[in-house]
Formats: sequence, structure tokens, C-alpha cells
Amino acid sequence: MKTAAVEQPAPVAKGKQEFILKPDSSQNQAAAIQYAIDACSAQGGGRVVLQPGQYRSGTIILRSGVTLHLEKDAVLLGSSDVADYKPWEMGPGARVNGGIATALVYAEKTDNIALTGEGKIDGSGHTYFGKSENPPDWVKARKPMGTWIPGFEAKLLGNRPRALILFVDCKNVRIEVKHVENSPAWTIHLLACEHVVMRGVQLLGALGGANTDGVDLDACSDVLVEDCDIFTGDDAMCLKNTNTKGLKRPSRRITVRRCRLRSTTHGFTIGTETQENFEDITFTDSQIDMAGEYRTLTGIGLSILDGGTIARLRISNVTVSDSVAPIQIRLGNAGRGQEKPTPGMLRDIVLEDVTVKRAFGNNMILGLKGHPLKNIALRRVSVEFAGPIDPAMIMPELPEQATEFPATEVWRFLPAYGFYCRDIDGLEMTDMTVTTTVEDKRPALIVKNVSKLKCTLQASES
Repeated sequence: MKTAAVEQPAPVAKGKQEFILKPDSSQNQAAAIQYAIDACSAQGGGRVVLQPGQYRSGTIILRSGVTLHLEKDAVLLGSSDVADYKPWEMGPGARVNGGIATALVYAEKTDNIALTGEGKIDGSGHTYFGKSENPPDWVKARKPMGTWIPGFEAKLLGNRPRALILFVDCKNVRIEVKHVENSPAWTIHLLACEHVVMRGVQLLGALGGANTDGVDLDACSDVLVEDCDIFTGDDAMCLKNTNTKGLKRPSRRITVRRCRLRSTTHGFTIGTETQENFEDITFTDSQIDMAGEYRTLTGIGLSILDGGTIARLRISNVTVSDSVAPIQIRLGNAGRGQEKPTPGMLRDIVLEDVTVKRAFGNNMILGLKGHPLKNIALRRVSVEFAGPIDPAMIMPELPEQATEFPATEVWRFLPAYGFYCRDIDGLEMTDMTVTTTVEDKRPALIVKNVSKLKCTLQASES
């Protein structure tokens, strides 16, 4: 492979190098970029700069101490040939959607790495997907329910990289590149990383792709995500603990603020893989909207299914618009990764100043029989239910379905049009407002097997 030219390093401070690359659209430039990254790290760290233009590449591996900087109008374009990507050595652990290759930008066990600049990282995701001509029956059944999304009909055209950006077991990570888009699977997957800052990223995912999550924070700690705009066909902001490659660690001290999340599936979500705990999580000053013409299935979704615990989580000053299930808080017992399935726990969770506009389904807060949620507080939460209603589909009772993750349409027509709450030890619902814009004979609120209830809720029709 012909190597693109690498200019002599520009004069910089002692111990820090800067390697400047020029584009060459006639060839794959992975070797040239990798050469510059390796040399930069070996000389004490610094920057590798991509000047304006297109750089087609397979996997490039960041090394400790290196910042990959994309100048305005520089485009790092992922190859459409999966053979150009580093193979993924999965090892023991849970399922993660994606392919047999790693990512366009990859790092493992590195310190002090960064992606910066006003340029673009483009994963060529559209080249890995088609549209199924004969989708399965479970897809067809969703369309009348209004819970159909384009990803349900996505057809993989072969193997694909499992992420666009994948950092594994890294420390001191900074992601501030302005444009990240068109991933073939998960877009930004941070696995077991510590001390992370993600700021000012405009992430654009393919609506017609399968499992094209925006950001997956997987077993990470000390993370700040702020001022990001995420538009994607699957989970926009997802926290999980998958135990991929045996890296089962708690998710701790994570803050997401001042973000706009647009998704066809889930806006801000924890789960479904929850093989370790989530502690001290904050989501604030943000909005969750529909993606294009497609409603978000779940706005805020907190699900413990595999034995972990969510503790000390605060959500405040958040708006959820045009969602089928705006707020879902649920304990299940699928037991993935456990020798004997044992329910986990959700406790000390606070939602304050949350506004739900145009809800097309209902909200739930659910523990399990014998395993209640503990200390759940909703303060100054307003919900506007917008229908439509099909009286024949209203559920007289809600089954637990503890071992699975039921499809959202199963829970769309709950016995209450506002909140259905069950199996909770300590529930505060104060200064709540629930309105409906359609004729609905259901009550606004149902609580069952709830102890230490404190409730001031105003319900009305508008």
C-alpha cells in the first residue's frame, strides 16, 4: 500500500509533537495515519492533524498521549470493506450488537487520548444496510400500533464493524470532534473507560440502520457528556454494563447535561444489559425529541434486568416530546450473566421538573412481587397524554413479564392513562399534573402494593 505523505512536525513545545497529514483520495490512508499516530506517541505524545479533505481508512488505533485533530472540512471516511478493519476479539462477556470487526477509530488500554476539531468522522454506515423486502410478522404488527421505526426493516448486507468509535479500558479520554455520523452499528462505544469528557459533538445516525445507537457508556466511571446533539435510529444515550471482554465494572459518577437527544427508540436509557451497578448518575437540562417524523418509543427508560442496581440517580429539568412511553422505570429478572437469576434493585431515584409533551402511550413505575423499588420521587412532573385511544386494547391488568423486555406496544394502553405504579417501597409524587387531550375513561393514576405513598396530583382534560 502506498503511504500518504507526512510533513515534518511543526515546531511545538518540548516533548509534544505535531504531525500534519494531507489528504489523498486515491487510496486508503490507514497506514499513513497509523504511522503518524505511532510516531507521535513514541516521541512523547502530541497531535496528529488531518488537513481539509477526505481520508478513506479502515481501523486506526489511537496510542497513549495522542490527539487526533480534524480541521474544518477534514473527513475521516470509514471504508465500506469490512476486511479493512481490525478483527474483534470478543472474549467472554455479554451480547453486544455489531459485527466481527472493531471500529474506524479504536483504542485499548491507553491514557490521555483525544478526538478534536471541527471536522467529521463518517462511518459509511449506509453501505452496510439495505431494506428488507419481506419484513417478518413482528415488524408488520407494530405498524398499526404506531410504534414502527425504520430500523425494524433494516437488512444487513454482510458483516460490519461493531462501532464507529470504540475505546476499551482507557483513561483520560476527550471527545470533542464536532461531527460524527453514519455509523454501521453503535456510534460511540466507551467500554470500561475512566475520566471521560465528551463535549459539543453533533452525532448523526442512520435511521434505516440496525442497532445504530448514539452513545453507549458501558461500565464507565467519572464521565461528563455535555452540549451534544444526538440524532439516531436506536438508543440516543445509553448506559449499560455488558461484561464485554470480561470487563464487568460499576458505572459511577456519570453526568449528562445540556444535550438534545433524538431517537426512534430510546432517548436516555439505562439497560437492558445491567450486570453491574449504576451509581451517582445525573441527567439534566436536556430535551428528548422525536427523530424526524418518527416518535421516540421510550423517552426516559430505566430498566434493571440482570441483577444490577441503580442507586442515586437524579433527572431534572428535562423535556420529553412525542414519545410512546415517556417514563419507564422497571425491575425485571432476565438474569443474563448470572448462574441463578436474582432480581437487582432500583432505589433513591429522583425526577424533578420533567415535562412530557404529547405522550402517545403511558408511564410506568414497576418493581417485582417481593422485590419492590425503593425511594422513588417525582416532583413537579407534568404529563400531557395525546392519545389516540383504542378502548378494546386497554389492558385490565399488567403482567410482570419479568424475564423479558416486552415490546413497547404491549404497554401502550395501560390501565391508567398517566402513571401505573406497582411494588414500590417509598413513592413520592408531589406537585404532579396529568392532562389528557382525548376522551379517556381510565384513571390518571393507579398504585398497587405501594407503601409510604406521598401524592399530590392534579388530573384534568384539556
